[in-house]
Amino acid sequence: MADFGTQRILRELLDFGDNDELAMKIHYEDNNIRNIKAILVGTPGTPYAYGFYQLEIEMPPQYPEVPPKVTLCTTNYGNTRFGPNLYASGKVCLSILGTWTAHPGEGWSAAQGLESTLISIQSLFSENPYFLEPGMGSRNPSELVIARKYAMKVAHENIRLTVLAPLHHAMHGNESNRLGPFAEFYKKRFLWYRENYIATIDKYRENAECQGIFPLALFECHGNNAMRGIWDWDRLKRNLGALEHDLITEINGWPTAGLDALANDLFVAHKLKDKFESLEKAMSERASGTCALELVDGNPFVWQITYFGQSESMLSDGVFNVKICISTDFPRVQPRVFVTTPIFHARVTGGHQVMAYLPVRSDDMAVHLEGILNVLEEASPPPYNPLMVVNTEAARLCWESSDNQREYRRRVRRSAQDSTEAL
Repeated sequence: MADFGTQRILRELLDFGDNDELAMKIHYEDNNIRNIKAILVGTPGTPYAYGFYQLEIEMPPQYPEVPPKVTLCTTNYGNTRFGPNLYASGKVCLSILGTWTAHPGEGWSAAQGLESTLISIQSLFSENPYFLEPGMGSRNPSELVIARKYAMKVAHENIRLTVLAPLHHAMHGNESNRLGPFAEFYKKRFLWYRENYIATIDKYRENAECQGIFPLALFECHGNNAMRGIWDWDRLKRNLGALEHDLITEINGWPTAGLDALANDLFVAHKLKDKFESLEKAMSERASGTCALELVDGNPFVWQITYFGQSESMLSDGVFNVKICISTDFPRVQPRVFVTTPIFHARVTGGHQVMAYLPVRSDDMAVHLEGILNVLEEASPPPYNPLMVVNTEAARLCWESSDNQREYRRRVRRSAQDSTEAL
């Protein structure tokens, strides 16, 4: 029989399965549940926005009476300190972990657990990380300048080292396992958050305060526990564009690989073909709207939805084509969804028009179709979630003010009108 600590960990892992996985994701092997890997998404509105921070979490035999041991893996090979509490060595300095002296009531207790630990670490993704360092809180004019520059260099390295570098190395270098179990997470979220990265780069690239060599804060001036480097926003933007091209090229290769899988009589090809046939009729009979589902060129790895906007909705009378690209590694690799009809929508990126949606289950194409249609049919404005902001211009209009919301609805309606004029 499992001991109490093991039972507690099992229960927490099961509960964590209900997490919507927008801000965090975990991975563990069934034969070693005390060794957990996690990834945290940097908090929007901070210099860490939409970055990817990997952690290794060891649950000791005495858990939950003692805290887990947490190591930050996103450190640029031990060369970069991502904040006063996020050391280049991988140390996470936090009172509940016992790595910082706790005031009464601020330390670890058995009532805490894995999820609360991760949430506490996420709280370190601060809008002003400089002021998390003890003694750096006077906020006089000169210190405010230092704090602002510190945040700017975190914003630069957040994009360079937590997003672009690991994805580039995983796709082109000799470190295919660098992303571990989170490679799919990185790729999908990069396409979601591309516009947010560009908005950050464009915000700072002409700012005279963040050019040249990074200044060092006082708490960084001893040893290698620092964030050193140079601001090069133009290079970031070039590298971001190159990585986007590589990811889209990879997706564009899926249809050919799918036809090869079909020709070679692979199980995944027949399973997808059978699933498509079972859903085709159901989609055409939807009571809430009119849809048609078809295979593109008879390829079971490329599905297309033709969606006819419902009456009295923002997409009323519009006709929109949605392409679903499926990998031969489905469901481990999730579908990529593109709205191929021009559309202005808060859940659809500009450029390649990638749709961000959340299937309740990742292994069932019926649930993926439901998630896609939910995006097209959700209320206006859709519920605000900063980690689902994938179209920065639409988000600005959608959630900033009632006047902007009217403009958002007008532009979505215009998309619907234009879609029929193009037929």
